[in-house]
Amino acid sequence: MDYLQRMTLHQFDRQWEQDSSRLENHLKELNQRPLSAEILRALLLASQRLDEASLMLEQASAECLPDWDMTEVQQLENVAHEWLKTVNQLVDSHPIDPPEAWQDYQQNWLSLTNDEAPWRVFNSALNRHQAIRSQFAACPG
Repeated sequence: MDYLQRMTLHQFDRQWEQDSSRLENHLKELNQRPLSAEILRALLLASQRLDEASLMLEQASAECLPDWDMTEVQQLENVAHEWLKTVNQLVDSHPIDPPEAWQDYQQNWLSLTNDEAPWRVFNSALNRHQAIRSQFAACPG
């Protein structure tokens, strides 16, 4: 993504030399593995699981909860944020506005600020779940 963004920034620079084989390899990799779709799907599924867990905790009669290893959730959060930020920067670096359909896709799916886009839905679900968990004491042991 960094190389694609650099190409976009230098697309009218006659002194910048692009490496077509490098570009071809990057585009081939992006074509073979739909990373945006994988990340968006992971965010949606994680949001759903967090909402379900939150509902279960709201109905629980337990006095304590075991520690929660958030390593994988934090990894998803970090990777998704970095990827979506990079994709948005790439799109925004073009001097020409993208077609309306792409703008809608960017706003509804790739946005880091739209409350209804997967990134913000995930963050809301995570924050809600953490708030509910904080109401329980940690189980000993």
